[in-house]
Amino acid sequence: KVIIREGFTVIGYLAFLFYLNWKLTLIFLAVAPMIAFLVKLAGIRFRRISERIQQSMGDVTHVASEAVQGHRVVRIFGGAEYEKQRFAKASNNYRRQSMKMVVTASIATPMTQLLVGLALAGLVWLVLDPVLLLAMTPGNVVAFITTGGLLAKPIRQLSEVNATVQKGLAAAEDIFDLFDQSTEKDTGVETLEAVRGQVEFREVSFSYGDDLPQVLKALSFTAAPGESIALVGRSGSGKSTLASLIPRFYALTSGSILIDGMPIEKLSLENLRQQIALVTQDVTLFNDSIANNIAYGSLGNARQEDIVEAAKKA
Repeated sequence: KVIIREGFTVIGYLAFLFYLNWKLTLIFLAVAPMIAFLVKLAGIRFRRISERIQQSMGDVTHVASEAVQGHRVVRIFGGAEYEKQRFAKASNNYRRQSMKMVVTASIATPMTQLLVGLALAGLVWLVLDPVLLLAMTPGNVVAFITTGGLLAKPIRQLSEVNATVQKGLAAAEDIFDLFDQSTEKDTGVETLEAVRGQVEFREVSFSYGDDLPQVLKALSFTAAPGESIALVGRSGSGKSTLASLIPRFYALTSGSILIDGMPIEKLSLENLRQQIALVTQDVTLFNDSIANNIAYGSLGNARQEDIVEAAKKA
């Protein structure tokens, strides 16, 4: 709103100045490149500081969330003082970045006003030249000086809104990066009506990135129908990752996984995940009824008797 309103105001004032005396207006516009350069420098710094503010605010939220969610652990192990220091460090970092933003805005706007003021002072000095006065009526001289003075306010407001714009652009970058992420690929077309439950891993390897080490290397085993298999290993050894490969939460680096002899890549994601029951390490309860939490998603049409039976078995 401010950019549109004040932008058109500046354009209107400049058009009127051109109408009164285009030569003097060109002299006034000579400072425009300097103002544009100053605004560009300020914008670059605003963007950089805004990104740091976003990061520091995330750190503050992260530390506070951990302390609140893990308050029992904090209290039982006497970690209150440590968490206070972590929060104070994150908060101070956020405060420093915010102060840098304020200081930059406090310098950029007055500098822009100084350039505009110097240009107006030069115009007043030139417009009082006897030669120029002969080409302009007294009314035009007064109108020219008055309009030139009125330009200071919209230019100041446009320079002030630059900080707000850069904050928004810095915050929007993360959202745009998320929008640019490719959607989950679903190239499978086959379906299984009912599965026996045989799961086979054939030389399965996986890494989270091309430049990252492999989490799983040439892993092969078979789980027969009705058989229970426990994956034992230290934290970070790939147990959860292995389980996440079956419903295709991640794409295999190499090898294949088969369900009842059918490679999971050939199954549609909807059909594949309909055959899988998952109990995660972290329990999620949605803000809904207990019945809707039990019969969630594709199970929403389950009968009330089946929901009660599932609750009893759990």
